[in-house]
Amino acid sequence: IPDLYYFIVMVGFPLFMTIFRFFQIKTRPKIGEMEKTLSNDELRELFKKHCEKEFSVENILCYDDIHLFKHIHSEDRATKIVSTYLKPH
Repeated sequence: IPDLYYFIVMVGFPLFMTIFRFFQIKTRPKIGEMEKTLSNDELRELFKKHCEKEFSVENILCYDDIHLFKHIHSEDRATKIVSTYLKPH
């Protein structure tokens, strides 16, 4: 039993974590790619039109408001984000 315990703790768990992290990294979208897409005017407009077709234009509008808030911190802007996108209507 001590050998099994040693194997599980020293080999099995690290192997599991390595495989888990590999798939977690592979499936997670890269934030930089979205930033690049939304900073390109032509791609941004295409994405906005797609959001409109999917009836989800609030996603890009929320992104715009958060992006502005990151650069210009103000309590009014924060309150607008919370009341517009986070509070149930």
